[in-house]
Amino acid sequence: MNVPAPPVNVAAMPTVVAGTSDAGAQQRKLLLVAAIAGGGLALVLGIVLLVVLASR
Repeated sequence: MNVPAPPVNVAAMPTVVAGTSDAGAQQRKLLLVAAIAGGGLALVLGIVLLVVLASR
């Protein structure tokens, strides 16, 4: 199963915004990391669920 990697320019975005507002950029970076981690976790759980259901 092909897992699409998040685009690099999205990950580099918070560093570009860092010049305007440090606190806002830090929060945005945390949100981005949380979103990527949550999406990855959901993807892994979905795949595990599919495998478990398929092997029954």
